[in-house]
Amino acid sequence: MRTQEEILKRFKEVKDMFGTQRGDLISYLTFENAKIFLKEEYVKKVENEEEEWEVLIDAKKEILDYLKLAYEKAESQKGLSAARSMLHFKTWVWIDNPDFYKEIISDINNYYDYGLPTLDKISAFYGYSRD
Repeated sequence: MRTQEEILKRFKEVKDMFGTQRGDLISYLTFENAKIFLKEEYVKKVENEEEEWEVLIDAKKEILDYLKLAYEKAESQKGLSAARSMLHFKTWVWIDNPDFYKEIISDINNYYDYGLPTLDKISAFYGYSRD
């Protein structure tokens, strides 16, 4: 998994229309690293222990949990939803496996057919079965 410094740097650099990648990335930051990007009232609630900040630590789990829904979106030809799915995978694979990220990023950025071929590659790599 990427370091806090790497995730924070990417959070500051990445931009996407939906805010999907930044939303995913901030979930992997510690509260101390994330709080400058959070609403002040939420920060106060966490600091006063009225809310709890939970740091995600398993991007592979996020990938595996989301693949079924991503396939449903792609097969239903939901263009914006399929695009958003690709943004999730762009972030989660980047966090989880830098080597596979290098292999799959072109497919993610240039997906076609609502991302079905890209989802198949991600599924094969992570051992996800649609059965």
